[in-house]
Amino acid sequence: MDTPAQPYLNRALGAYYGLALGDALGATVEFMTAREIVARYKVHKDIVGGGWLGLKRGKVTDDTEMAMSLGSAMIASHGWNLRAIADAFVTWMRGCPIDIGDTCRRGIRRYMHHGILCAEPSEESGGNGAAMRNLPTVLATLDNEALLIERSLEQAHITHHHPFSDAATTLLARMTRLLVANGDKAACARLADEWIARHPVFAFKPWPGRTSGYIVDTMQTVFDGFFHTTNFEDCLVRVVNRGGDADTNGALAGQLAGALYGLEGLPRRWMKRLNPKVKEIIYDQTHKLLDFSSREKSRDVFSTPASTLHRCNLPTRVISSEAFQEHPRPIEIEGVRQSHTGLFHPFMGMVHAEDRSRFFQNYVGEKFGLDPKTGRPKASKTGYSYLNLLRAWGTDSNGQAGAVLKAWAENRFGIPAIYHQGLLAEQAKARERYLQDRLRGTAKSVGVMTQLDLLFTFCQDELHLRFPNATCLTLYRGTHDPEEYALRDIHGPDSLLEHKLVRLNNLSSFTSDPEVAWEFGSSAWEVQVPLSKITFFSGLLSKSLLAGESEHLVLGGYYRVRCLSC
Repeated sequence: MDTPAQPYLNRALGAYYGLALGDALGATVEFMTAREIVARYKVHKDIVGGGWLGLKRGKVTDDTEMAMSLGSAMIASHGWNLRAIADAFVTWMRGCPIDIGDTCRRGIRRYMHHGILCAEPSEESGGNGAAMRNLPTVLATLDNEALLIERSLEQAHITHHHPFSDAATTLLARMTRLLVANGDKAACARLADEWIARHPVFAFKPWPGRTSGYIVDTMQTVFDGFFHTTNFEDCLVRVVNRGGDADTNGALAGQLAGALYGLEGLPRRWMKRLNPKVKEIIYDQTHKLLDFSSREKSRDVFSTPASTLHRCNLPTRVISSEAFQEHPRPIEIEGVRQSHTGLFHPFMGMVHAEDRSRFFQNYVGEKFGLDPKTGRPKASKTGYSYLNLLRAWGTDSNGQAGAVLKAWAENRFGIPAIYHQGLLAEQAKARERYLQDRLRGTAKSVGVMTQLDLLFTFCQDELHLRFPNATCLTLYRGTHDPEEYALRDIHGPDSLLEHKLVRLNNLSSFTSDPEVAWEFGSSAWEVQVPLSKITFFSGLLSKSLLAGESEHLVLGGYYRVRCLSC
């Protein structure tokens, strides 16, 4: 079945068909208890339709339908376009689907009314709806794990933003990738064991006996079925006969088992009963998504950043480009000024910067319940505020707080992080650490993303008040670690030997003092940084955060830099 051009086709089709088969099989017994299933079916092992939704035999539910919507949006966009994916979810919901989860409905409606592509972290979004639809993302990024993680989280956050949902969605993506690539169940088990050691809430031995739509219950039920059976049918029968959220549990178990056992492992009687239109769509999408994956395999580090997730007025490709440095434009985060007129209208009439700074800090402190002494949320001894994040960044930009700030830059401007204790595209441990820091940090940072939105907007206004005739500031950066950057010499008739093109991390520190830059590196760069890409600078707030090194926090992307001599 495999071909030289698409070596993953057999297992990829197995995973996608497996998702649909588990969905169709499990839907019949969704919300039933295991005892009720035994009383009615003894063992439920055939696709017969019915259930509380009254499905026709072979019909699928929202699990498969949302996955197919995601896949169709990617194919129609010839790649990754998060707004097109959200639009596809809107179209699907407007078509009156037979079933839709509450969190998915809320997220899609939020996008419809406000254009928001990233939900705020919430305890209410810990369901399995983000994980159940993610398979097309996996198939399109099989040869690039960094993109797989990045895009899995982007599509998830349209509706779900919860540390357990994020962790489970990315783990299932990595496991499916591993299985489609080589069918190594033992390696999959090691990956799961390592992950559970970091997230013990997901431990499934012995199986805890819960089958709800909560992502922890789903993962425990799926893992119990997948790791304790030796063929596709036994895996799905074990999972769905436990009832509860049987369609989603069955779909995710089918995705893993299908990727492991391939097309030949799928029961023929089930495939015959699966809806013909669904089979046709899956077959077509799988081929096209695998084509995308092959294109991503050798993505040049100097190619345009892949992420299109953003909540601002300019496309990511524009903000990240070298051309933006030459021709800066204002950057606005959507809805910030309109939602906080009580902040931005009054302070523009204040003459003194100290008064504006004090007014800003008082407004944010009252709005988000921050302790005036510690700067932390009053309701939490460990929670982050924008002030805590900035202080922690000054100590260690690669710590948990740094991951939250980088996540904010990704969510608002679409610029992906490329470094966090290592190059994310090349070092699996660095990717895992970044994901872990990001999940744990955002879990205790409810509201902090909005605080950072306000800080950025305030910073922009203050920069233009202090530098009314400027579009850029001359800033400096020192480094001991050139591997953190992608450097390229600039060639051409107007180029100079000391000029290079670099791709900076999505949030990077600069200084306005060239002498300070040399204290932080064996080499130093001089950079013309657009005012609109500066998110914070020392002296912006009355407490003078990050003032010791005259520090500026700058959005990343591509920059032309001049290498300074000692």
